[in-house]
Amino acid sequence: MVDALQFLWPAVEAVKPLFTRAAVVRWPAGVREQLVEAGLLIPQDSDARIRCPECGQTHIAKPIARKQTDGSTRFFIPCPENLRAEVKDRDLEQWAAHIEGLVSAVAKSLALGGKVASLDSDRVWRCGRWTFQGVLRDILFARGLRRNDAAQYRRAISGAHRPVVFIASEVPDPGFWQGRIPPMICLREIATLSEGQISLDGPQIIGLVRAADALDAASQGRGHKEQQATIRRAVKEEIKSLVSDDALVAAYKKYGSYDKAVAGLAEEGVETNRWAVERAVKRAGGVKAVTRIDDSESVVRSRSSRRRDTPIENRDSHK
Repeated sequence: MVDALQFLWPAVEAVKPLFTRAAVVRWPAGVREQLVEAGLLIPQDSDARIRCPECGQTHIAKPIARKQTDGSTRFFIPCPENLRAEVKDRDLEQWAAHIEGLVSAVAKSLALGGKVASLDSDRVWRCGRWTFQGVLRDILFARGLRRNDAAQYRRAISGAHRPVVFIASEVPDPGFWQGRIPPMICLREIATLSEGQISLDGPQIIGLVRAADALDAASQGRGHKEQQATIRRAVKEEIKSLVSDDALVAAYKKYGSYDKAVAGLAEEGVETNRWAVERAVKRAGGVKAVTRIDDSESVVRSRSSRRRDTPIENRDSHK
């Protein structure tokens, strides 16, 4: 079954979250309809440059409107082969990723309290509040955090109360944060769309938040000027003590993504983070090399595998 959401995420992270008709018609059947039904894709007036429909679509140009003698309007673009090419109304169709609709869908799926609100343009949103382990936390959505202008939106995030940040698909580098690194939840990894509704993987969210909070706790108690260095050292030491590269790579192969590997290890009692898994996979030769390895003969019993041998109830009794 085609995952319609995978076609949405690139636009959500884009400067202009738009799809032209030329892009949408290449999608599998039913994808556009699913996204429209869910309120995640909405029709948008077109002022975009489009590809030429008459010369093999080898160039793009902005349509020019021409009033006709009968009062109608026709659209044309310059064409080096045909001087000008007429553009039909359907060629002008485009759709926008509905950012507020996506934020509202996240809030509804998590049954959050409070109102959905923009904190800074359409880049940072407040989805609502969530109580986790007795602590009330702000749930935010942010997009474009890997762009050159992303730093100006950092304050809106860090100023929230114990924020948990949802993003579409592009996770910023740890160095983006000046101070505490909030839990980052990648919707591409945990969201599914069914019958017009977004569903989020609750246990995976909890695992990711727990892992991020553990690393945050390890970074506390040091001087402000050394905070970034403290975080890096804490991450390195925490990962080294909890799980080996072999176990991280094995988890990646088992679960199929960095974030799912983190959540899976968290359920097994091992705290780690996305960047540790990604670095381990890169050190093993990258995703392609890792997926070619025969799991049956390459698994190394690390601390994580030993902890899996301990019943969950026994682990909890030692906490």
